[in-house]
Amino acid sequence: MAIWGFFECADDPEAARALFSAVETWALKKGMTFLRGPLSPSMNYETGLLIEGFDYPPAVGMTYNPPYYLKLIESSGYTKEKDLLAFFDRRRVPAAGLDGTSC
Repeated sequence: MAIWGFFECADDPEAARALFSAVETWALKKGMTFLRGPLSPSMNYETGLLIEGFDYPPAVGMTYNPPYYLKLIESSGYTKEKDLLAFFDRRRVPAAGLDGTSC
């Protein structure tokens, strides 16, 4: 298994496909038969892909990416394996609230 992560790409399906093609070629040359990602080499980095919740600001330790990444990754032939969930605890919102209004 080869792991891909730290994906950065403009909203350009051709560029995304070229990136995935390069990692696929590398993995095959190393004798690996499939890819999994987005993962990171350490638990100190984010894992997964944000597919909804873009109306909330980024959170420390949670993945954040442009909304179009899902389209790029799926158009390159990849599918979701499982959901990774994050929760927002409104009890810990500062007095001013996220949108600047009082709670």
